[in-house]
Amino acid sequence: MVRRGAAGDNVELVKKATAVRQAAQALAAAIEAKNLDEVKKQVAFLSNLKKLPPEGDAGADADLAATVPIKVLMKQVQENNKKLVEYKRLSSAKFAERGKAEEITSTAHRMAALSVAITAHAPEKDLPKDKTKKDWLAATEGVRKATLELAAAAKAKNQSGVKAAIGRMDNACTKCHDDFRVETIN
Repeated sequence: MVRRGAAGDNVELVKKATAVRQAAQALAAAIEAKNLDEVKKQVAFLSNLKKLPPEGDAGADADLAATVPIKVLMKQVQENNKKLVEYKRLSSAKFAERGKAEEITSTAHRMAALSVAITAHAPEKDLPKDKTKKDWLAATEGVRKATLELAAAAKAKNQSGVKAAIGRMDNACTKCHDDFRVETIN
């Protein structure tokens, strides 16, 4: 159920939420098919969102959750996080290499898109004590914001900004995992 004032706001919100879910599903399919052009297209769409839509109708979210299991998403998150940790350790010369800033920006955008897809898995029940669905969504939003800051720093070729943003992203990830642990199968 959308919680907004005017009926026009509700229609716009539902359209935006639907577009986010469709892009996340298309991203998952493109990753599976190893279609880099489609991955880039969906990542660009998802990472350029200024703000995630508030909770939409549960049925549409359930479709994304069923299509893309959280363990698949978290495995992708782990792979991207590993790359980001490596970027944090780059020397100034390696960071300045041709194409490195674009590579870091792309990885950060993938992580932002994955954090959007993870919102579909916000639990309705069986939450840890004193935690709510709203806490889950806030945690994923924290990761998304940090990764967008990382992408902006990489695009600006600001190595200290990249390192700081990776630290903020890492802190957001750690806090989310402390509250809502999701194990993946390797």
